[in-house]
Amino acid sequence: MNTSMSLSKESLLVDCHWLSQQLANPKVKIVDASMNKILGRTPILYDEPTCIVGSLDLALEEALADPDAPLANTISSAAQFAAHMDKLGIANDDIVVIYDNQGVYSSPRAWWLFKTMGHQQVVVLNGGLVDWIKRGFATESKHSKAVFKQDYQAQIDDSWLATQEQVEHAIDETNSAIIDARGELRFKGLSKEPRPNVRPGHIPSSLNLPFAEVLNDEFYKTSAQLQIVFQSLINSQSNVIFTCGSGITACIIMLGAYIAGYQNLRVYDGSWAEWGADESLPVET
Repeated sequence: MNTSMSLSKESLLVDCHWLSQQLANPKVKIVDASMNKILGRTPILYDEPTCIVGSLDLALEEALADPDAPLANTISSAAQFAAHMDKLGIANDDIVVIYDNQGVYSSPRAWWLFKTMGHQQVVVLNGGLVDWIKRGFATESKHSKAVFKQDYQAQIDDSWLATQEQVEHAIDETNSAIIDARGELRFKGLSKEPRPNVRPGHIPSSLNLPFAEVLNDEFYKTSAQLQIVFQSLINSQSNVIFTCGSGITACIIMLGAYIAGYQNLRVYDGSWAEWGADESLPVET
């Protein structure tokens, strides 16, 4: 990755060395997408509040979730997203670098939100805060505040989203695939769901790819490794829908598929929290 003002159109990930050279760049906005609730892995805990120097708090679970939706983590409206970008001082032409404190966990969700809202230059910090600290780069205990308020413009691009109806159609479509990022026991219906009134099991014809399988500890696997992972599940022409418990870890495997070179990828935002709670929808175990 070079250190120029802009990123190549294909850029998806950056590393800590690249970011350390951009700290004084006013067009690079570092955004913390860490979540309080971690499911599907053992959380990495910190003795005290820690963030990358100069980073902004995205408040992913509060500011970028629809407060009126019945399901947690539902994508916000474009107006709500734009208002929060204004508050953070992020402009449409900024380079947004997203990280989280688990290495790679919720940062791909934030990446997907930015792309869905039409932001062009947005990347994930591979290794996140974990690698940043290991390499000895500067941290602080409080997030930074906006320097200038912006007039951000957002518009939802539906090509990044899959509706419940589209998932229903994909079950029987030969050129479509549904990939579930939950762990094997939850996918098979052998463990209780963490949310009340949600049935165990999975969407018929869906495939299981636990999100940890696209990662090497706190990092994404290489593109070559990810190609091997996805070649066993889908072909290059497939229309792929990613799902999980509530739309968070689905974004991890979706971004992994992009890194591997796949296109035509969508996230089912309602995921199993919506599907499993609707008694009219079919379930397999």
